[in-house]
Amino acid sequence: MSEAFSQSPPVYSNAGASVQSTSYPTNPSVAMPTPGNTSHSYPHGYPPTTIPQTVYRDSIQSAVLDKIRGRIIETIQLGNAQIDSLKKTEQDLLEGEKKIQGMISGAQQEQVQAQVFTSVYFHSLI
Repeated sequence: MSEAFSQSPPVYSNAGASVQSTSYPTNPSVAMPTPGNTSHSYPHGYPPTTIPQTVYRDSIQSAVLDKIRGRIIETIQLGNAQIDSLKKTEQDLLEGEKKIQGMISGAQQEQVQAQVFTSVYFHSLI
């Protein structure tokens, strides 16, 4: 890659461009701290904190409780929706039972009428 960039560099400098100030040193002789330099850096790049362990514990407990509350609310809502659906199904079944009982009652009446009609008709033939 260095050979390709040396033949055709992707970045060019303009001689007539004005000099812009940067917030970082551009002089390579100035030493910059590096993440691997353990004498000047903290573990993971952050200074140690003085937050008490109870704050961490309380924060975690609060987060867990919030998550559990959310799940309980979802479960209750789902259960209520299922109960409502089952109540509607029960209502539909009770209405269907009434219709079936009405149809059975009507069929029994028609059967009695048919028996009366056939007995009268057959007696008139004899």
